[in-house]
Amino acid sequence: MLSQVFYLLRSRSDGKYLCANPNPDAAVSYLLMFREDYDALSYLNAHAAEVADRFGVESISGSSVKT
Repeated sequence: MLSQVFYLLRSRSDGKYLCANPNPDAAVSYLLMFREDYDALSYLNAHAAEVADRFGVESISGSSVKT
C-alpha cells in the first residue's frame, strides 16, 4: 500500500473531497479512493455527469493514507 497511488475526487469550489455517506443520520463518511484516474472520472460520468465539471482528480500516495 505504501508504494501505491490513489486518486481522489475534489471539489473545485470548496476543496472538499468526495465522500460516501451511507447513513445520513450517522457522522461517519467514507472517502472515495480509486486506483486509476480514469476510474474516478468514469465514476463521475456514471453517477454525477451533470456536476462532473465541478470536480478534479487528485493523486495521493499510499503512505499518506491513514487506516
